[in-house]
Order: sequence, then C-alpha cells, then structure tokens
Amino acid sequence: MRESRAVSLGAATVVAVEGRALFLRAVRYVVGFWWLATGLIIAMQRSAPTRFLALIVATWLMCAGYWEIWSRRHDADARAALRSFLGGAAIWAWVSVTFYGGWIIGVAPSAGPSGLPMAMPVAMPSVPSWAAAVLAIRATIFSDVTALGCTALAYALVHRAPNKAGANGVLAFWGMQQIAKLAVFFGVENPAGNFLPPHLAHLRQFFGPPVNSPFVFVGIALCALCAAACVRRTRRAPTEAARQEAAMLAVLFGLAVLELAILGVRIDPGFWNPFLAARAGS
Repeated sequence: MRESRAVSLGAATVVAVEGRALFLRAVRYVVGFWWLATGLIIAMQRSAPTRFLALIVATWLMCAGYWEIWSRRHDADARAALRSFLGGAAIWAWVSVTFYGGWIIGVAPSAGPSGLPMAMPVAMPSVPSWAAAVLAIRATIFSDVTALGCTALAYALVHRAPNKAGANGVLAFWGMQQIAKLAVFFGVENPAGNFLPPHLAHLRQFFGPPVNSPFVFVGIALCALCAAACVRRTRRAPTEAARQEAAMLAVLFGLAVLELAILGVRIDPGFWNPFLAARAGS
C-alpha cells in the first residue's frame, strides 16, 4: 500500500514538474515574441525604406515559418511543437507587417486629390451602424483574405499530421485579431489609435465611441474560456507536443485577455513606448 502510494505521489510530482516546464517555455517564447515582434513592427513604420526592409525580413521569416510547420509536422516532442508554433507566429508577423506597412490593407472609403485617403474623424460620433460595418470590412478586406489564405496553407501542410501547433497558432492569432477589431469598432475606453502609423490614420474613423461596449467583456470572457480550455488540455493531451502546444495557446489567449483589458481602461502601460519613440524618430 505504501509503495503504491509512493509511486502515485511520484507520478503526480513528475506531471507537476512537466506542467511547470511547459508553461515556463510557453511564457518565455510567446510573451517574448508578442512584445518584440509588436514593437519592431511599430518601429519599422518610421519611413518608406524601413517599411520595405521590414517587408523583406518578414517575407523571409514567413517562408522559414512554413518550413518549420511542414518539417516538424510528424514530430511529437515539445521542442517540435515549440518550433512549429514559432513558425506560425512568424507567418502571422508577415500578415501584420503587410498590414501596418500599408502593403496589403483594403479599399479606402474615399480619397483626396493626391489619391491618399482623406482625413477622417478620430472616432465615430455615435453608435456604429451596419453601413459603417460594411465600410470597415472593405477597408481591411485584402488583409483579412490574405490572413485566411495563410491559415489555410498552414493547415494544408499539416493535413493528417499529428503536430498542428503552427497552424493552430496562426488560427489563434487570427481569432484574437478579429475579437480586438470588433471591440474597437463597437467602442472601448482606450482604442490606442497612436499605434496606427500615419498612412493608416484613415482607419480611425472606424473606432467606436470612447466608452466600453458590452462586447469588450464578451471578448474577455471568450479569450479567458479558451485559455482555460487550453490549460486543461495541457494535462489531458496524449503527446508531449500536444501538451506544449496547449500551454503556448493558453499563454497566447491570456495575452489576449490582457490586451482587451488594456483597451477597456484609460491607461498607457508603456510596453512599446521605446518602439513608438523609434518610429517617431525621437
């Protein structure tokens, strides 16, 4: 009886240690990528040459990301899941660079004599309408279609393969983006319009009223539920790769909760202030 209990306690200890290792790796890589990639994308909007350089680097990283997803698709260890997930993150970084760099966006609602989008109000003056929603979708439609195409390609590469960490990561990034866009469209206290570079200033017209809509709390609840489901999967997934993937997705959805919470309060956390200063040339 004592021996059986000791074996049981030993197994529980091993599981606990493995769980901590999974989350430590996830926090280190996911949070690090989230902060650094976001900051560099902001800073590289400083000028046309830096935007072009960002596009070249991001395109190379995207190709490397697809290679990681494809080459690791049959591996079932934690390292393979980590590399596949980072490959998916590199793909999403390319989607973000092409959007923030103005390379792939959508149909601008109107244009001035120079062909550039006309200056628009900083925020919609009233409750968002269906007409405004259609215009908002058109304004980013090319980027959205590109993101879905990148996601579909990632899943095509891992079809019937056990390690889908990278493809699932791209899908998670896309889902988080849609929730954040809807929150800003319906209205948030802190839409963070300063993150948009000057060539995307026309998109501010699609920012909802500067008060929190109920969707902010719906979005937080959705992301929190996804994070909780992923945490549960870290204990029940059959392979080490699947458990590591679940840990990284849990951290990613946790960051989504943090981002939505920041949108809902009038504070500047200052996470990316050095990169904003670099973009401004100061």
